[in-house]
Amino acid sequence: MLKIFAEKISNLSRNIGNIAALLILPLIILIVYATSKRYFFDSMPSWGYEVPIFIYGIFFLMGGILCQLKGKHVNVDILPKYVSPKWQRRLSVISNVMIAIACFTVAYYASKWAYESTLINERSVHQTDFNPTVWWFKWFVPVSFLLIALQSIANIILPPPDSDDLKPLKEDK
Repeated sequence: MLKIFAEKISNLSRNIGNIAALLILPLIILIVYATSKRYFFDSMPSWGYEVPIFIYGIFFLMGGILCQLKGKHVNVDILPKYVSPKWQRRLSVISNVMIAIACFTVAYYASKWAYESTLINERSVHQTDFNPTVWWFKWFVPVSFLLIALQSIANIILPPPDSDDLKPLKEDK
């Protein structure tokens, strides 16, 4: 049962991360377009500042889920390389529990922040002619942190695929 949960969360993380990775392409196109308009025609599109911020924010937040799946977040591995595989596994469990707690906490408070923004139909503070709503964008913060927390729990059950030296926890029967 736990293994099925971990596999479903991992598949969701992989799919979201792969889709998020594709956002780099429209981001590049938009930045090149907006920069070209500004430098060659002295005419910046009204959306040229904020739309790339939205795309990059989604790329960054949702990409973090894939990083957590693959165990590729920045970490200090000084201690694990000096301990046995059994202790490496214990350290991995402890760090994933801490990550999950921190991410659940951020998701909780960020959901309040996003909800308040939704209630007032919050718009951009940049005061451009474009003036987009931003409440929808704020929901990516709690959703991404919730998914990172769930992936951390899945990593406890099934370690990231690149962690060959770590053994998964035995499933209760």
